Amino acid sequence: MSHQLSFQRGPAIAAAALCAGALAFYAGLALRGSHDQSPSLPSPPHAHRDLSMAWHIGPSLRELRANFAVLRRPATAREHALLPTYTAATNDQPDVPEYVREAGVADGIPVYFVVYPVFRHGASGAVVAYQMNVIADAGSSYIPSNYLIFPEVISSASTGLAQPQAYLSVVPDSVRSVRWHFTCGQHSTGGGCEIATPSVSVPVHDNLAVLPITTSNYPTVNHVTWYRTDGSTTTFKNQNAAVPFPGAPAWRAR
Repeated sequence: MSHQLSFQRGPAIAAAALCAGALAFYAGLALRGSHDQSPSLPSPPHAHRDLSMAWHIGPSLRELRANFAVLRRPATAREHALLPTYTAATNDQPDVPEYVREAGVADGIPVYFVVYPVFRHGASGAVVAYQMNVIADAGSSYIPSNYLIFPEVISSASTGLAQPQAYLSVVPDSVRSVRWHFTCGQHSTGGGCEIATPSVSVPVHDNLAVLPITTSNYPTVNHVTWYRTDGSTTTFKNQNAAVPFPGAPAWRAR
């Protein structure tokens, strides 16, 4: 990437990777602890009804495909071969779609979008919803309050580096660039956060906005602006309330 973000170094802190755990598998799917417990719902009228939004898991399969071009293209042979790696082996229904797509490479780290079905009875029964995970060494569920509109800091466990490598944000179609506004926050402690660049514009490629980091004492992104190809803009100031596109459910505070 051509954009580099430099800050004056303070006391180094531990690198932050994406949410721990590569995938939330079908059986006993745990989404954000007790906040995302699926309510009791009547049996779906047919096997492939997608209740993602009703269950507050995230956008439906149709919404995901409609808003991410990377999910609409055919899988490469390599992506097809990765299906057993990133999806559970319990799906023996060939007509139930699963997706592994490489969205891009974030400062040397491959980033995959992984979409898989959620079955009504753990690993069996009807498909009642779909889940998307964003995999970059570790994994992060693409669900309400964590749509990755506000960037995550990722690092490469495979390289053994001790400091974060890049900010990573997931962006739907029609957004051409993003602008991130920084503040000293939870990741910048000890009085060492001196922000040399209060905001930065980042281009979008293949539904990803990526910005390499050159410091281990990185600041927090406290609001985000999206610039669309039609000239419109959207500014997000509350990560929990932010939704990426119409049809994606908002986080239900309880």
